[in-house]
Amino acid sequence: MTDLFLLAARNKFRFRSAAGLITTEQLFDLPLTSTTGKANLNDVAIGLADEIDRAGVRSFVASATPDPTRTELGQRLDIVKAVIEIKQAENAAELARRAKRDQRSMLLDAIEQADRRELGAKSGDELRKQLAALD
Repeated sequence: MTDLFLLAARNKFRFRSAAGLITTEQLFDLPLTSTTGKANLNDVAIGLADEIDRAGVRSFVASATPDPTRTELGQRLDIVKAVIEIKQAENAAELARRAKRDQRSMLLDAIEQADRRELGAKSGDELRKQLAALD
């Protein structure tokens, strides 16, 4: 994957988006999708895939020589797909962190409630002894 980003940097790749041409670095600022027509990674990837399709195959009979335009478009698409994978992994990790934080909070609340119930079940004499022990 690192080789892809080195390739993008060395070739100064730019990507078409609803916001105009953007750099590889700016891909990381885009959301995965958008319902409002703003620039997003899904639309950039679809645009590149469409360009690759339009580039087409020149001949099925002649020896296959790589089309430089098609090759570059494929590299650009691979870069966008790599950014999508990275962002999806980051989103999944953030969801896991939030779920763990929420579970921790619920457990602490439950412990506090249990401690209050336990404390409320003690007699007045036991509570006075505990209070005196604090001084």
